[in-house]
Amino acid sequence: MPNGATAYLALTRIARIRDGERVLVHGVLGGLAAGFPGIARQLGASRVTGTVRASGLDAAQLIRLPYDQIIDSAALPARLTGERFDIIIDPVGGPVRTASIDLLASGGRLLLAGNASGDWNHQIDINRIWRGTWLFSAFRRGPSCRATRIWRGPPRQL
Repeated sequence: MPNGATAYLALTRIARIRDGERVLVHGVLGGLAAGFPGIARQLGASRVTGTVRASGLDAAQLIRLPYDQIIDSAALPARLTGERFDIIIDPVGGPVRTASIDLLASGGRLLLAGNASGDWNHQIDINRIWRGTWLFSAFRRGPSCRATRIWRGPPRQL
């Protein structure tokens, strides 16, 4: 239940999900990620895609969470060429977070929800962020749960 409540609050209060939006959730076998696909569907997401390490693909298929597709996170972003997501939930961090930038739709939101990769030294080139029209937000679960807007890229010229 706590993961469902977290997913609901993250999607409604932080990401502000709208009907028809596409959602990508990293780390589908993690406890936090389990709440997102069902809640996103109930809130009107048109497509929910998940990622997991190659070693977890079989297990991810067995859990039967309502994902349209679950893919190997090491294949990002090439495996999703041409697809863009309005909301990306990232509790993983590291190279997965960097790959997420290439998958954000214009006006997309990347929610930073942890660093399960343990890669605390991973960095993202700020110029890649600067070129987009995205919102990056972070939140921390627990008694002192809070959300912080990290960065909003400049508007694109038409």
